[in-house]
Formats: sequence, C-alpha cells, structure tokens
Amino acid sequence: MGILSGGNVISGGTPVLDAGDGHILTLDGVPGDAVAEIQDVDDGDATAGDYKLRVEAPNGALMGITPVIPFNETAANVQTAVNTIPGVTIGLPTGVGSVADPYVITFVTPGGNIPLMTIVDDTTTGGAGAQVVANQAGVAGTYANIISAGGLVKNNATGFVYENDGTQALPTYTRIDTV
Repeated sequence: MGILSGGNVISGGTPVLDAGDGHILTLDGVPGDAVAEIQDVDDGDATAGDYKLRVEAPNGALMGITPVIPFNETAANVQTAVNTIPGVTIGLPTGVGSVADPYVITFVTPGGNIPLMTIVDDTTTGGAGAQVVANQAGVAGTYANIISAGGLVKNNATGFVYENDGTQALPTYTRIDTV
C-alpha cells in the first residue's frame, strides 16, 4: 500500500487516485450503521496475580498481547495497556474489573465483529481466574459508495482514511492514516 502524501486535497465527491498505489480515495463520511464491539473483562474476584489480554482482528489475525494487567488495576491503566497494541483503540472502560463490576471495554478500532479477547498468562489466585465475556458484537459499517477490497475512503469530518480490508460485498474498514 502506498503512503498517503503529497499536496492533493480530497474534496467534493469526486474520486481522487492515491498516487502511491492507485486506489481511489473518496469522501464518504463515517459508516453510519456501525456498531461498536463491547467485551467485559473480570479478574474472577482474584486476591493476587495478573494476566494479559490477547486481541485479534475481525479476520482472526493476531493484533497483539497487552502488557501485564494486575488483578486490581485501574480502568485507566487497562485502557493504556490495551491501547499499546498497534491498530487497537478502546475508550475508557467502566467498572473495576471484578465479577460483579467487570471492565466494560468498548472498541473504537478495529471496527466490526472482533473475536472475543483471550486471557494469556493468567497468574491470578484466590478467585475463579480472569475471563472475558461477550457483551455486544460489533458490526462494521458500510459506506454509501461501493469500495472494492483494498480501496480507501476518507472521512471528511475527521480526516481519517480507512481501507476496506474485507470484500466489496462485505466491507470492513480499518483506519490506516490521516491526510
């Protein structure tokens, strides 16, 4: 994929070719029918120990594994740990990470239906073990224009550029850059 650079201004509704690889950049707004993926994480009511979270892309490819998350970590530090994974952004989780009040993690990127995170290197003790539970399945949004696999679109409001890493019939958009 080419690097988005140069002095081209993308405006109007007219497609502009990316000089790097020839894909069309189209102003098309944010996919309005997208639904954020939400997953709940708890420490199993541990009294000690830690764990890591493994995050996969909607296509099942490994995106990365968080640094160690202590059983009694703050929501802000859980957000920081998850956001260290390239291509992954979550909002500030709610909850305290217990079974009764789990961290409720809402994904900003990647979009779409993300496989359930898995617990890695769980050393928690005194409880049932850390776990991830599905809360709300994500839905990748669609754009008004038909974008083929590998095609790029730009959100004029934010400047974010998204690549369709799905198919033309079932697009999944991943934010890749800004211009």
